[in-house]
Amino acid sequence: LEGHEKSGLIKAYRASALAGLKKTAEADAMFREAMAAVPADSIQYVAFQTEKAFGRVEATTKLVAWSSVRADEWQTGRMLGDLYHRGRQYDKALASLARALGQTKEEKDKALIHRMLGAVYHAASTDNKQYLAAAEKHYRTAISLLPGDRESLNNLAYLYANDMDRAAEALVLVEKVYKLDPNEPRIADTYG
Repeated sequence: LEGHEKSGLIKAYRASALAGLKKTAEADAMFREAMAAVPADSIQYVAFQTEKAFGRVEATTKLVAWSSVRADEWQTGRMLGDLYHRGRQYDKALASLARALGQTKEEKDKALIHRMLGAVYHAASTDNKQYLAAAEKHYRTAISLLPGDRESLNNLAYLYANDMDRAAEALVLVEKVYKLDPNEPRIADTYG
């Protein structure tokens, strides 16, 4: 690790170890430094280490505060959207992902955010069936931006088959995605 002492990734890993030793104040300070130091595409790693150290609920609270130093980067909104989604805080997830979408420039990144928005709307549809149309719209947008996006194709097929009574459309999609990746268990599950 020589020469990597200031690396944000190393700081995140060390902060997680400090939290494990119950040195919370030191861990918090190092996590804050890590959040500021990592490349934008590694923000998710800091979140992973923080969640590993403190659990999702406490990590979410901490990461919201620490992420202000990276508020202008779409990866921050992606990270918060993911945490909120997994915590079933769908309104906050949607707001974070919408902000991230407004900050993205690359088509592949926009596709990722649309896929995540589709997943949040799909999850939220258990309480509000009107969200199914929004989930479909975002999955379709992700596929239009990235036609070979296996996860979006599979998610849309699953949505059609299990929630929208559109089995014929689901079958067309899942056959397409199954040909792309026949060994992926989630795809095989949807195909089944």
